[in-house]
Amino acid sequence: MTYGKNNFVYTKENGSFIILNTFLVDAELEYDAPTITCPCPPECHRCIDACPNHAILAPGRLHPQSCILYSNHVNKGVIPLELREGLGTCIHGCDICQLVCPRNQPVLKKAARKDMFIEALKKDFDLEKVLVLDEAYYRDVVHPIMYNYIRDLDLFRRNAAIALGNTGDVSHIPALEKALATSANPIVRDAAQWAIERLTKAVNN
Repeated sequence: MTYGKNNFVYTKENGSFIILNTFLVDAELEYDAPTITCPCPPECHRCIDACPNHAILAPGRLHPQSCILYSNHVNKGVIPLELREGLGTCIHGCDICQLVCPRNQPVLKKAARKDMFIEALKKDFDLEKVLVLDEAYYRDVVHPIMYNYIRDLDLFRRNAAIALGNTGDVSHIPALEKALATSANPIVRDAAQWAIERLTKAVNN
């Protein structure tokens, strides 16, 4: 395994598209020699340039709180105003710095096997539905795609509100106004209010 300037671990077979897990065993194992190798081309800085919120400060240096993944996954409260536009329409994580990486291109060019179950769910996946999602919609549509990484439904609602505000589509304003009027959670109302103001401002300009 090696590292990238985007702070991800890379393997030869799968690039940075891997998940690291820990297993506890009751046996003595031989350890590999630890290495911190970054074979990225010296002149390449695509991941640094591509990050919407400039979370990658320099090769191997990350400002975690500016990362989109931190904002829409780790942050359980109000997302700072200066970071919301950079979230775009991402409601769960972000892969931008991986997608632009030249080292990942061989993996991305491989024909991925389609998961027909996920393909079927995608047809019913809608940001306005996520904005007001209930337990049934979460269980049947969101959870199978997103797994267990976010269990608080209000975080999805908050993220969906910000995403809708970033679409530039004023047809979403009624749904956002409904969320603003009916949500019991202040972080959802805050995000909905911001989204309404952003879309309204775009129309007036």
